[in-house]
Amino acid sequence: MIDIKLLRTDYGKVADALKKRGASEELIAAFPAIDARRRELQTESDNLKKPAQRRFSRSRQAQKERRRR
Repeated sequence: MIDIKLLRTDYGKVADALKKRGASEELIAAFPAIDARRRELQTESDNLKKPAQRRFSRSRQAQKERRRR
């Protein structure tokens, strides 16, 4: 397993090591674009979850207030 942080910070060194081990050069070359897309999708997913998380938080606060009464 390759550490994703290492791949991001020292891509050239990891790519060279993978090439020496016989990894597909196309796959190695595609990593930066694939990783960038994954990050975009993760951000989009997080942004879509925020409204639901806010509603849940407000609901919990309302429940706590009702219990105090």
